[in-house]
Amino acid sequence: MIGQGVTITNVKSCWMGVIRNSVGGNVSIRNNAFADPDASEVFSNTIAQSLTCSNNSPAANGGDSGASNVVGGNKLGECALF
Repeated sequence: MIGQGVTITNVKSCWMGVIRNSVGGNVSIRNNAFADPDASEVFSNTIAQSLTCSNNSPAANGGDSGASNVVGGNKLGECALF
C-alpha cells in the first residue's frame, strides 16, 4: 500500500510501469519520454482518488494484461480508458 499519492514526471528511460499498486491518493504521470513504443504501462491499480496521464511519449497505455485500474475519482487524459 502506498499511503499517499504518486507523481511521476520528466522521466527519460526505456520503460516505466505502474502496475498492481494500491494508492491512497492521486496518481499523476506526466511529461515522460520512453524508448519503447509501449513503454509507459499503467494497469491493475487500485487508486483512492484520481488517475491523470498526460504529455507522455509514447502515451501511457493499459499494458498487455488488459486489467483496468479501479479509481475512486476520475480517470483523465491518456489513462481515461483503462
